[in-house]
Amino acid sequence: MAVNIKKSILSISLAFSVLISGFGGSAFAEAPQMNGQNDSNLTSSVDLLASKTLVKRTVTPTAEGDIIREVHEVPVTLLAPSMASNRVKITVLSTYQFDFSKNMYKYSFNLDSPSWINPSVDAVFRVERSDQQYGYYNEVASLAVNDASYIWDHVVYVGPNTGHYRTRVDLKARKLDEIIEDPTIYSQSDLINRTGRVWVFNFVDYTSQKVLNKPPANWARETRHSRPWDLRGDYKKWYDNAFNTTLNLDGYDVHHIRPLFLGGDNGMDNLIHLPVSTHSGVTGWFSGY
Repeated sequence: MAVNIKKSILSISLAFSVLISGFGGSAFAEAPQMNGQNDSNLTSSVDLLASKTLVKRTVTPTAEGDIIREVHEVPVTLLAPSMASNRVKITVLSTYQFDFSKNMYKYSFNLDSPSWINPSVDAVFRVERSDQQYGYYNEVASLAVNDASYIWDHVVYVGPNTGHYRTRVDLKARKLDEIIEDPTIYSQSDLINRTGRVWVFNFVDYTSQKVLNKPPANWARETRHSRPWDLRGDYKKWYDNAFNTTLNLDGYDVHHIRPLFLGGDNGMDNLIHLPVSTHSGVTGWFSGY
């Protein structure tokens, strides 16, 4: 009984938060930061597959590891309506966090409903991986649940392997008089390294139109070039001549987009200047590549 009361309170709280979000459309749809600085509660851009049901998404770097949370709302039509309504919603909360005790990625899924009706569903929770952000995704772990719980988390573990990861949830109504309108839910993809850190870095240099994109996850460890003794001076000289300007590198580092230890070279198309704090974060992320 205590668990059911607790769950009801959580359902009311979630319903209230969803209601509040409806009065500020930008609250959960912020564009990614483009100045290279990292926010402690970064709201990332939304992939097309995730945009239909996604309500809220946060990526939060913490001292204990990065945490990703996504909330999706899935409408359900009741052919035999209750409480004077023939439409309710299932809320799917997915959470990623690195489990240091197991040295594995931990994905947790939780079902809830902002209403007092909890549609009975079967569910398959999947974790998928790709070498490329917009490449082909392969299933690496899954969990099939009959009559999925609205109280307990469902957990899927994945071994650490640098890659672009996304989750997929397939819902199937157990009752003939309940129709799930969007039964397949995809999360946004995230690039995660072997130590569980999520790629949260964004930077654009509008003069050169260079962008710090998410790298692929299949670069081999091979060093073919050494760093020139005056790489910073070489980059500035090229930049000033190429764009007829005077680049001020105070507070910036020159970064190899593809690191030298992962087969990168010193060509100017492989270099970009980043704020020192961003460069430090990117370098730390690649140390776990």
